[in-house]
Amino acid sequence: MKSDDILKKSLEEILEDIELIKKDLTATKIVQSEKSHYETYETCDYDCKTWIAYSEMYEVSNKIIDVPEVRELDHDKIEIAKKKLHKYYVSSSHYSAKYVSAMALGQNVQDEIPKWFGELEKRINYGDAQWEDEKNMFGLEVESEAVRDAFKLFELSGKKEKNLIENIYQNNKYKEIRREAGELLGYSRIKLYFHELMYKPKNKGIVKEEKYKSYYESQREPSPVKGPEEVEIEEDDFSKGMPGKDYDGATWIPYG
Repeated sequence: MKSDDILKKSLEEILEDIELIKKDLTATKIVQSEKSHYETYETCDYDCKTWIAYSEMYEVSNKIIDVPEVRELDHDKIEIAKKKLHKYYVSSSHYSAKYVSAMALGQNVQDEIPKWFGELEKRINYGDAQWEDEKNMFGLEVESEAVRDAFKLFELSGKKEKNLIENIYQNNKYKEIRREAGELLGYSRIKLYFHELMYKPKNKGIVKEEKYKSYYESQREPSPVKGPEEVEIEEDDFSKGMPGKDYDGATWIPYG
């Protein structure tokens, strides 16, 4: 497998490939084939208490193993699997794929995890000038891949490095991504709701969010345009029954 082929694959495709390769780490081969024969005899169904038969006679075949099958580890296949996993660890740009490959190979990469989250943060944040040039070349897909990679690495590594996920939850401009980050952090639905209620984006301006809209949001019918005195606050499934603004337009903030 060439490094270029790995770089072209999505995170999901790579993780699926790695799971298939991991199965070959315990591959075996047959060194002695099984030899067996079948013995046939006649019997019938009967009452076990009275021993009275209540069916016609019929034949039954039993398999008799003469020589058992013998298998041993297929070291050639195992070695190929290890090389493939090492290739993914070295060449993949997805850090969650690196983590899965390393774990399968028995490597300790715990010290690398903070560095990997640091690199993912550069890919996600707008503040890094060097990354901004590359981001402009590939568009929002780079940021989207990095966010998914961060979420997966966070799950796989035992949810130890929370800073980046918390930063995504607090500052990402896409509602669905903020919500998913909050769910990964274990926040309650009520906390997620009030976070959205009070959220103020850092970067003002028009942002294309089509890629990140949830199924529910994409299926919603557009609300009719209302006059200045008819404006209503829409509620989604996440916020039904929760207060929005009171009569004078001030934001309602709960106690506690």
